[in-house]
Amino acid sequence: MSEASGPRSAAAWRRSLADDLRASGAIRSEPIYNAFAAVSRHLFVPVIYRGRDRILAHLLPDADPSEWESVYRDRTLVTAVDQAGHAVSSSTAPSVMAFMLEALDLRPGLRVLEIGCGTGYNAAVINHITGCEVVTIDPLPPQVAQARKALRRHGVTGVRCGITDGYDGVPEGKPFDRIIVTCAVAGIPPGWLDRCAPGARIVAPLAHGGIDMLVSIDLHADGLVTRPIGGAGYFIRAQGPLYPAARQPAWPRFGAPRIIRPAPVPGFRNGYHDMWFAAAVAEPLVTSVFLEGDDGGLGQCGLADAGSATVLRTDGTVAATGPAAERLAVRGAQLATGWVASGRPRARHWRAILRPDASASPALLVPGPWLRTPENP
Repeated sequence: MSEASGPRSAAAWRRSLADDLRASGAIRSEPIYNAFAAVSRHLFVPVIYRGRDRILAHLLPDADPSEWESVYRDRTLVTAVDQAGHAVSSSTAPSVMAFMLEALDLRPGLRVLEIGCGTGYNAAVINHITGCEVVTIDPLPPQVAQARKALRRHGVTGVRCGITDGYDGVPEGKPFDRIIVTCAVAGIPPGWLDRCAPGARIVAPLAHGGIDMLVSIDLHADGLVTRPIGGAGYFIRAQGPLYPAARQPAWPRFGAPRIIRPAPVPGFRNGYHDMWFAAAVAEPLVTSVFLEGDDGGLGQCGLADAGSATVLRTDGTVAATGPAAERLAVRGAQLATGWVASGRPRARHWRAILRPDASASPALLVPGPWLRTPENP
């Protein structure tokens, strides 16, 4: 497909996106910059959904290039939904893509497995960086078919797509140097390790405290060393045993808060997800809580128990509702003050070794006790 002419060409849009990602710090290396400047995102996004409504189509022969502005923004684009309008596939925000690719430490010649092919855009970017075949898999046949079409449309021949949930169906062949997971998972299947080359690295959104925390997992002689790398958020959940129903957070929703009080700590807007990570290490009740009218409808770090909930707001206040509001508000404040008293550790200052989860069937490896590392107090 030829580059579109008009007020702004596809090449100009690609360069603009790559420049923005480099300016924001999401891109730090030249190979990743060059890949974003070379691969056209609009060719991988035939439609964008809001709820159940298809709102844009970009691959029509007479598509107006001015519509591409919505594609080359730094945002996640929902590209497939179920009957209820819930997202089942998307094109991840480019800044998150770049952040994960930088964490993978990609180099020419490395063989990469991607769990969750989405639109195929991420795999095409990876192939441009490594110059080596990328294997990408997804359990949804329509999404795999769409990704294959998009890859052909872009002339990408170094990506192989497969239909599987990724738990048992990791393709045979040469071992992989890197595994990137683009959907939220509850743990790592032991079978993946059999498909990893020595010194391999896995980057994945791993469930933690009701949110998905990006982690980097390195294969060392002393075990699978896991470290958070930031980028917490909400990813589309993996299907099947990669994210068993019993492990999925309920994301409880409550009415308007009954108690709002200042926490005995200053606001922690700049370290909010660092505080959230530490709170979830200390307290199993920590999850993502939604309070009516609070924070634009976004989930916040909180505790939910017995029909009650509290949230720790970014401005340092504590809001709570329900019959156990007082108890949960006190516990929430304790978690916040504990994080401050311990020196406001960043999420990346924690480490864990992956261990079998005794409650998971089929088996999953999950982080063992999270520990602060001496070299990163």
